[in-house]
Amino acid sequence: MSLANKIGKNTAICYTQSLVSLFLGAGASYFIIKTLSLQQFGYLSLTMSIVWIIMSWTDLGISQVVSADTASYLGQGNLSNIKRLLGDYYKVKVSISMIVGLVIFAVSFYLPTKYDSQLIYLLRLSSLAIFIFT
Repeated sequence: MSLANKIGKNTAICYTQSLVSLFLGAGASYFIIKTLSLQQFGYLSLTMSIVWIIMSWTDLGISQVVSADTASYLGQGNLSNIKRLLGDYYKVKVSISMIVGLVIFAVSFYLPTKYDSQLIYLLRLSSLAIFIFT
């Protein structure tokens, strides 16, 4: 397969993935707007923003370093170092996300009772989402 064919095929795959994500996001948005009240939507927005803020923090900015080192090892043909590097990276990432998720889950039990039970429930779910999505 020529280089132009590979580029065209991968571009089509990425474009298709973007379209599918767009339609799934639109469907989910419609479902959320249709079923949630204003207060519930605010709680959902708050917990999802917490999830995305924390998920960007759990990376610690080392994914770019791992990508660069992986490319360097690929250029050298050193597959054993790539396996070790990626294994260590995922161990660190899973450990950090597990710790952060458990901390958020534990904190949710100590929130004052003045908070709505739905918010506390969503916060507990967000701790699970942090572990799953990172």
